[in-house]
Amino acid sequence: MSKQIKDNSVVSDEIQIPMEEVKEVIALVKERKKLNRWNVKYIDEDSLPPLYLQNGEMLDKDMIRFLFYRMKQMKVIESDVEAKLLLNHIDKNSSNAFAL
Repeated sequence: MSKQIKDNSVVSDEIQIPMEEVKEVIALVKERKKLNRWNVKYIDEDSLPPLYLQNGEMLDKDMIRFLFYRMKQMKVIESDVEAKLLLNHIDKNSSNAFAL
């Protein structure tokens, strides 16, 4: 997979990339040292409610940092394509506390 996906048409809400591939993308971002520290000053990372994948697994710190890192890269209000890879795997029913 490319360093950054540029074409928003590549990943839609209907397309589900296997979670193992999503984890590979996150690992590549981590290798580039983009997930080493929390980068949102106005949110306490440790106070965030848990997010869960559709398989019941709780997102780890790197996954959550990846979401915030990718969203921070957006210059307009829309979903980031790389973040959407992970967002498509989140269980919206068990993760609703995170949205509040």
